[in-house]
Amino acid sequence: MAPFFMRISTRLLPCVLAALLWAPSASAVEVLETTDAVVENVLAQTNWLDPQDPFWKPRRGERWELAAYMGGEGSFTALAPDKLPTIGGVVVDFIGRYYPAGRPADPADEPDRLAVIAGVRSYLGLDGVPASGTTASTVVTLMSGVRYDLVRENRFSLLWDLYSGPSVYVFADLDTVDGISTTTATYSIGGEMGTALSLRYALGPLSGELRGLAGGRAGATASSFSRAGAGGSGPFSALFAGAQLGISWSL
Repeated sequence: MAPFFMRISTRLLPCVLAALLWAPSASAVEVLETTDAVVENVLAQTNWLDPQDPFWKPRRGERWELAAYMGGEGSFTALAPDKLPTIGGVVVDFIGRYYPAGRPADPADEPDRLAVIAGVRSYLGLDGVPASGTTASTVVTLMSGVRYDLVRENRFSLLWDLYSGPSVYVFADLDTVDGISTTTATYSIGGEMGTALSLRYALGPLSGELRGLAGGRAGATASSFSRAGAGGSGPFSALFAGAQLGISWSL
């Protein structure tokens, strides 16, 4: 029996010694845990889409916002089953918003969901394509309205805009005087109103937006060359739709 146990002992002893030599000490385990914590912290700080620093939290409460949008629009009347409306101009908006603090009756309510908006909306015609429903090469609208936050989910928000305001329509035409082509322009006054749905992603004070909009405009012109549409001079009206990309900054 003794030789049997000695053989077992001599074979197990190297295995036990090897296990003891390769087993990590307490200090090695602490080093590994510290390294893991450092790696997780570095990854959290380099997460550009969802940084954890307090500065990058979405802004809430009373605040001012400045926003700029750019996109295009087309007339509803030009929409057909086999083609999309012609987009030959650029729509540029500059908007200011104010979210009041409010005094909700229930402290659980969020008082900063409704904002007052004011700004300038402009259509700049390109390639001779006028604003929808008109022959105006440029349309400038002073707009005011409201914005309401329909849904909030962490950094994402779904927002609804409603605006209206007076518009100035610029009609341009080429005249030939003594063989020289000159550009003349006339103006008319009208109005515009519209609504939009925006999907916003916020990184601290900075927000990016994608929004679809629809609206209508109306006005009149008495000029012989600045036709109000296919029917010639006189009153005009049109419905339009479009899309824009924008960026906002919370002050």
